[in-house]
Amino acid sequence: MISHKLLISGIVSLLLIILSISSCTRFTYNQNGYPKKVHFSSQGGSEIISGNYDAYLYINDDNDGNSLTYENDTVEYAWLKVVRIRGGKPSFELTATPNENPTQRKLQIELYLGTEYGEITVTQKGR
Repeated sequence: MISHKLLISGIVSLLLIILSISSCTRFTYNQNGYPKKVHFSSQGGSEIISGNYDAYLYINDDNDGNSLTYENDTVEYAWLKVVRIRGGKPSFELTATPNENPTQRKLQIELYLGTEYGEITVTQKGR
């Protein structure tokens, strides 16, 4: 039978190992050449953004009930579509649909590049 001291020692050792591993995977903030902000008029349109390295994108939807779709190199969310452009400099095309509401709308895109991350705030004017 395992003694109580030995069991507690094993649990503490396991926790220390987990903490040391998790401290090695901290994310550091770095835009890596991608813009911090992208603005669209109320009419919508498209804009190409580029960075220094290829990134994985995530759209922060704030759980507002709109559908978020990931398919191959395309991410679609409510009024914004983001498509990865293959070949050449790492780039994405952002396309916003027209905003028929009088209020501005905003989405946050998170970029992940290994252990680095960045954020792009996309805003669109209201009509």
